[in-house]
Amino acid sequence: MRSGNGRNPRTNRRAEAERGSVEYTAEQRERMQSGLRILARIIVHAHLRRQASQHGATPENCARDKAP
Repeated sequence: MRSGNGRNPRTNRRAEAERGSVEYTAEQRERMQSGLRILARIIVHAHLRRQASQHGATPENCARDKAP
């Protein structure tokens, strides 16, 4: 049902998310967390490279290259 302005009425998205939430196994949670850590590292490295290029630093001086 649409409201007077022609748009769909807002729904309670939090309630919808809670009803449709999925329980993950411990293995699934660990894989998801591992993937999120990898993604976070990629984002940080891209940010550091961008900062280094803006400040005229060489890639050899980036923290990414010094990480274990």
